[in-house]
Amino acid sequence: MTNQNARLTTTPGRPGRAGLVRPGGGAKGGPLPGPAHGSRKRVDVAQLVGPAEIAVMLGVDRSTVWQWVGRRRLPEPLAIVSGTRLWDRRAIMAWARATGRA
Repeated sequence: MTNQNARLTTTPGRPGRAGLVRPGGGAKGGPLPGPAHGSRKRVDVAQLVGPAEIAVMLGVDRSTVWQWVGRRRLPEPLAIVSGTRLWDRRAIMAWARATGRA
């Protein structure tokens, strides 16, 4: 089941673990901590890409992508889910065009 309105966040009480929080409530149905409801940027989950997809998109090896991450050349990831960094495909393509990699 895919919910386009779901947001990726860490699960309370389980550091390093990720889960989905549905709009309008936290893990126990209460208000979400942080900015007021509606002020967070919505993410199109169909546009999220990981290091393997970035490597394919740009025609490089995955180790090159990890070098860029280590050198802080890539934009910041939008989320980290189960230890995997995820970026917005459009942001990566804009970065690639701006740096002459696409």
